Amino acid sequence: MKIFEIFKEQNSQFAVIHHTKSAGNVMACTIESHLQTGVELICVLNGFFDYHVGGRTERIHAGEAGIIFPFQAHSYTRYEGHEYLRFDLDTAIAKDFFDANQNCVSTRSVFKLSESSDFMLRNYFLIRESHSPLAVKSFFYSVLNDLTEQLELLPRSKDSTILNQTVNYISDNKEKPLTSESVAKALGYSKNYFSSTINKTAGFGFNYLLALIRTESAKMLLSDSKKTVLEIVIECGFGCERSFYRQFTNIVGISPLKYRETCTKKQIKTPR
Repeated sequence: MKIFEIFKEQNSQFAVIHHTKSAGNVMACTIESHLQTGVELICVLNGFFDYHVGGRTERIHAGEAGIIFPFQAHSYTRYEGHEYLRFDLDTAIAKDFFDANQNCVSTRSVFKLSESSDFMLRNYFLIRESHSPLAVKSFFYSVLNDLTEQLELLPRSKDSTILNQTVNYISDNKEKPLTSESVAKALGYSKNYFSSTINKTAGFGFNYLLALIRTESAKMLLSDSKKTVLEIVIECGFGCERSFYRQFTNIVGISPLKYRETCTKKQIKTPR
């Protein structure tokens, strides 16, 4: 099955993809478990969409949204002929919210869009061909307000999965020289069992997960435009500037300085 995807907008901090009808006879397509460094937001326009997260399945209907927080393992099922907008959002867009809620997830993934959020959704992303980063930011904050009014935010369970434990441990100790063996030992697992479980649940190995978490922390610091690159390298545990530049560029697609420049321009840019 091929879902027709129209990229409404894309840059270093957000992507907006309009999923419309599919071609072929397959009625549903399930995407295997994965995770991402940013926020994944699904807003259903027609039909429905299924999230599979935390051992449960939640169905998103028209007028509702579903959200996946950074490093929250999930899969999903999309359906032929059902229409939705997918937002891939950098946490730096709502930095104060995610600074205050680090390592938190919502009790559920699905919630109802308010009238104001639904209005912005349809006018900013369906009618207009392009939109300013400030429009994306205002919409995202409106959605986060809907979320917090309907659902509770709780710290990730430290006992629910090895992946959650690992994300928490790396986030709390990212400045240290971490290895798969040292983290496995700290969490009380054998190295082989730990490594195979991370590969299975995250979809990639420990070293890449470590780089993702450190890079996400670096993105948050770069968006402030206050700390020096060397300070960020030390605080996030990259070891040296060369390693930082290489890993950051491989994951984000642009250099740390280019990312900082992009964030700074978006902060001072005014709507047309």
